[in-house]
Amino acid sequence: MNLSPETDEACGSCEFNENLNLFREIPFFAGMPLQTHKVLAYLCSRETYDPGERLFQQGDDDGRAFYLLSGSAVMIHRKDQRQIVARELSAGDFFGGMALLGSAPRLFSVEARDTAVCLVLSRDKFHRLEQQFPDILPRAVKAVVRGVFDWEKRLLRQASNGLNGLDAIVGVSLL
Repeated sequence: MNLSPETDEACGSCEFNENLNLFREIPFFAGMPLQTHKVLAYLCSRETYDPGERLFQQGDDDGRAFYLLSGSAVMIHRKDQRQIVARELSAGDFFGGMALLGSAPRLFSVEARDTAVCLVLSRDKFHRLEQQFPDILPRAVKAVVRGVFDWEKRLLRQASNGLNGLDAIVGVSLL
């Protein structure tokens, strides 16, 4: 295939606009100003993972957040030689956002189930953006708080037989 520089430039512009629209829709970034979304669309990268390939490993502190553009992945927790599938991830899922805010080891591994294409943003790039736009950190923290609250509300709705078994996992919103 022969691509001219003009075609490459146009494709790059299409990807930038796609990224821009995605950042405007991802709840973690949605409340940020348009100029911030433009910089995010420029700073992120697209990465492709083969089936079985790890996006990140439990225990690592890779400082990256992911938006799954296509394909699927699985969130895995390993304990005592056992592997527990915690959640299936599919196109449209955003995960790892807290890694942008601070350093902490991953509690899960994420592995591509089939070919997965992700939009990836690193903590370093997010911190550079934060220096340029200091008001984004409070907005990101609000998004995390809202996400924890919504998650806990879903847990409570699913608890049709009372809180038996949930007592160890609810109350996170009280932090």
